[in-house]
Amino acid sequence: MNQVLRALSRRPFAVVAHRGAPNLAPENTMSSFLKAVEVGADLVELDIQVTADGVAITLHDEDLRRVAGLEINARKSRFKDLSEISIGGEKIPTFEDVLRSIVDKVGILAEIKVPGDEEIAIDIVKRVGVEDRVAIISFDESVLASVKKKYPRIVCGVVYSQPPGKVIEAKKAGLEIVLPRYPLATKKAIDLAHRMGIKVIAWTVNEERWVRELVGRGVDGIASDYPDMLVRIRSSLSSI
Repeated sequence: MNQVLRALSRRPFAVVAHRGAPNLAPENTMSSFLKAVEVGADLVELDIQVTADGVAITLHDEDLRRVAGLEINARKSRFKDLSEISIGGEKIPTFEDVLRSIVDKVGILAEIKVPGDEEIAIDIVKRVGVEDRVAIISFDESVLASVKKKYPRIVCGVVYSQPPGKVIEAKKAGLEIVLPRYPLATKKAIDLAHRMGIKVIAWTVNEERWVRELVGRGVDGIASDYPDMLVRIRSSLSSI
């Protein structure tokens, strides 16, 4: 079984580190991912952008304004130039470096932001030989359709933030995971997904009351900027 799906079978829920552990280190950096592993996350979610010279990096936004205060568009820059930039004292890692560093310790949810980048990402996944430890996720259903057509064994999930849900569409598209923004992860939606054999990850959950509510609804995974908090709550629930 794919490591991501195996992790999502863990009870009471799988801990998903959203962009690593951004409460402990700058988001989408190697330190953030390593911190997520250290605190006990089951899965690490990361974002992929591709530079002008075709290098897949882990970065959420196309530009560096929010994370580094710089008016630089990563997609229009060479990786060599980006590698000299500091994000809170951390370098921007390549997707391949991240895989080689942590994929033997934790499953990976790789979010594709721009259609076409999935080809580069999957080439890296195949080169590193970790197709069974990675899932491709995206808001863009055309990305997921492309992946499933060419690489049907790659696990995929659709991300969404607005109603209605995507459970039925996910089933029709052959996807294994749905990732609703947490208010959309209702018990009805989760039950429907489970009847269809689909796992559910709610994001981004940074309040303990919501974690406990979603566990009560039967969610499979919870993504948070505070993976250490999720691990603590899970431990307390498991000891009851």
